[in-house]
Amino acid sequence: MSINSTLAPVKEPKKPKSDECCGGGSCCPCVWDTYRQERQKWLKYQQQKTSCTNNSQTE
Repeated sequence: MSINSTLAPVKEPKKPKSDECCGGGSCCPCVWDTYRQERQKWLKYQQQKTSCTNNSQTE
């Protein structure tokens, strides 16, 4: 089974630019909250992709 058939690709999120955050803490969600959430998804995808690659090489 290929990686592409088991995992939907996830693009690495880009950090918000300095002018995209007001710094006031009142935005819900803050651009940084969204970035961190998307980054966690991306990191999990990278970990799963690596795991699938390692498993296919041992078979």
